[in-house]
Amino acid sequence: MSKPDPEKKPPTGIPTTKQKQDEAIIGTNDYSIVSKRSVEKIYYPEEPQFFEPFIGKFKRRAPLINRGYWLRMQAIEQAVLQFLGEKSDRKKVVVNLGCGYEPLPFRMLWKYGNRCRTVRFVDVDYPQLIRKKVDVVKKNHIYSDLLTQPVSGEAHSSILLNDGRYCAVGCDLGNTKALDHIFRTELHLDESSILFVGEVSVVYMEVKAADELIKLCATFNDARFCLLEQHLPEGRGHPFAKTMLEHFQKQTPLRCLESYTTIQSQNTRFHAAGWREVKTKDLWSLWQDPDFASSERRALDSVEPFDEWEELALFGGHYFLLLATTSTAPLKHVSEHAMDYEIPYNISPSVELQHCLNPAGRGLRRFGASFKIDEETIAFHGGLKSLSQQSNCDIYTRGSSTPQPFTTPPENILCHTITKLDTSTSLLTGGRNSPSKANPSSHLYNSDKNTWTPTHDLQPARYRHCSVTVTINSTPAILTFGGKTSTGLLLDTWALYTPSKRWTPVTPTNPNGAPPPLFGASLATTNPSGTTGLLLSGMKQGGFLHAHFTTWELVTPDSEDGGVRITFTSSLPRLNEVGIASPATLRFGASLVPSRWGILLIGGIGSRGVVPMEEEVVVVRKYGRIDKFGGLFAGDGGGGEGGRPLWHSVTEEVTSSFSKLMFDAEKTSISLVWERDKPLLESAK
Repeated sequence: MSKPDPEKKPPTGIPTTKQKQDEAIIGTNDYSIVSKRSVEKIYYPEEPQFFEPFIGKFKRRAPLINRGYWLRMQAIEQAVLQFLGEKSDRKKVVVNLGCGYEPLPFRMLWKYGNRCRTVRFVDVDYPQLIRKKVDVVKKNHIYSDLLTQPVSGEAHSSILLNDGRYCAVGCDLGNTKALDHIFRTELHLDESSILFVGEVSVVYMEVKAADELIKLCATFNDARFCLLEQHLPEGRGHPFAKTMLEHFQKQTPLRCLESYTTIQSQNTRFHAAGWREVKTKDLWSLWQDPDFASSERRALDSVEPFDEWEELALFGGHYFLLLATTSTAPLKHVSEHAMDYEIPYNISPSVELQHCLNPAGRGLRRFGASFKIDEETIAFHGGLKSLSQQSNCDIYTRGSSTPQPFTTPPENILCHTITKLDTSTSLLTGGRNSPSKANPSSHLYNSDKNTWTPTHDLQPARYRHCSVTVTINSTPAILTFGGKTSTGLLLDTWALYTPSKRWTPVTPTNPNGAPPPLFGASLATTNPSGTTGLLLSGMKQGGFLHAHFTTWELVTPDSEDGGVRITFTSSLPRLNEVGIASPATLRFGASLVPSRWGILLIGGIGSRGVVPMEEEVVVVRKYGRIDKFGGLFAGDGGGGEGGRPLWHSVTEEVTSSFSKLMFDAEKTSISLVWERDKPLLESAK
């Protein structure tokens, strides 16, 4: 057979004939198995390499692709395992609809042999693909040794390989009449307990044909369906959704996604098709379940460094795992972990968000840091840039103002902080070049002199920490919490920077109430004197969002020799008691900043991966209650054309007309939160 070439790019243009459309869909399998082969070789080098015989040249995928496909593979594996563990007097059959070159049956037979003694696996796909797959299975002992007595099908039969443990069927999924005959007459599925699996296969079908297939599977009285495919939790306008749709639209449109865009619509679809019970979760929710493939997931960080959590959350948030049953037995999902629920909230109609697009090729940075240079000027520094020739700092001015000369910061890094120390001084701290190379250095910027001066390092080196300006005995200082080190260790330490003492540790007065090690948390002060504040959310080891609502207060020393201490009050018990731990406040990579409306929580990713548009900027109240801004995206045109606060940075107000400026990495734009009765005066330069 012709093996997939990982370097080959798929042709563009939607095919117009049925044959060409089928070939294009088969082609999507090539990219998928090359990616799964990368997962297999990197994460499971000691296990049999079941994908290898189907692949030509090995291509290592990026860490994000590896984790995304690992999540997909684990979701399917856990669903199959759950089915195998159900009590039944019937013989069990796992039918993979649109299987491609996926070697799921052989991995399950090898890894879970004791559970598969009476289980039969059936692969179904286009005849031309199944013929190639059967040829590979016959020629490679890694597969054939797991079978009992494989027999080739008859010349005109759709069953191309038949064995007591494995069967390969060549049939178009759209031909439900032929499938019905094969399932009932040749495979005798009426006598079995069945799990139908569709991993990103049914979605390519014409909607009518796909619905007929789902209805056919529901006619078996002891059947389960496991469907893993895409959905659009925030519609087509969300940046991730738009990019995803454009990618598939080039040749293989996700046809069913046109009609079934949400999890709710998929649930309705399956109920209407005859499935008694349906349960669905997005893949990011699976990741957030500490019991989901826990041992294997813990091992991932030891294989390759990873710091693309926003992208993984968006990916997981746009894929779902649906489980359905026709059986009378209660249905369990592979994850029963609950993360969020609805709470009451207030609407504030007094605020809007308006966007100003930058010129093409400018301003696009992920994980940069913005800070105020003077009353007319904002700088946006570092981060991942869109163009190699792009400078490591962009300057924004008010209206037609001419920017003053500005010296570029010395570090070209990302995931760092630049925090205002006083009216003329800012401190750049930490950051990284790569997930395994954190930056320990700190630099002071003096806006009066336009100079950057190295100051004491913050050890251990860290990134994705959070910093805020505080006051100690009337002296401005900078408080820093958490972060991640070059080795992947998460920090629970607090440190204080003052010009006289430089970096000093801040000791908790009540260690038992202190937050755990976190990175990507959100930190802000809550009083004008800068001695009290709020810490929200963040991520724990393993990539779990941490639900907490922690207020803190600095305790100043009685003497010069005494150290600053910090006292914590956790509202989590109260949150659990009253049941209002809002999913809107469960974030990673968000900004938490004071404003004239209260403490604003801006952007980041959330419990469902994608933060709903109406929750992207909220006011945080006591015990995690929130206020939403009713007209927040009125300046967005209603079609999602403006920026979304992803990989963003927030800086303080430039003039009294505006509260906050958000620099988002996704749309090369700046977003201005403003009051309805104030004119829009600012623009990006």
